Amino acid sequence: MPATLFEHPQRTATGAIMRALGVADTIERFEGTIYGVSATVALNMNTRVAHVALRGYPLAGTVEGDGWLKEPDKERGAVELEPTFAARLARRFVYIKWASLDREKHTVTVQAAVPILGSVEIVLNRV
Repeated sequence: MPATLFEHPQRTATGAIMRALGVADTIERFEGTIYGVSATVALNMNTRVAHVALRGYPLAGTVEGDGWLKEPDKERGAVELEPTFAARLARRFVYIKWASLDREKHTVTVQAAVPILGSVEIVLNRV
């Protein structure tokens, strides 16, 4: 079966303008750990697309991919994941419910449904 190329959706008008002007993307990194899983997020503040890497024994290694809020002008809400990343998480019965960026506290909070534990919330701090 041939692989399909996934292209990120256009996120915000500001991001499009900044890219058109040649302004470099601003990437902020956030990290946190919960129940033996460490999460690292590289959040592009212009496009608002996050590259997420999850590592740990409960996940049987490393799972990574990109995600973004469904509503591009919000800083909290439902999340969309690139199809490959969503499928990798689904095979582990992990589903992301919502995410939130708190600029004042320099944190990203993610709520997910995971096996056995149910709903968990992880707070990632900027590094």
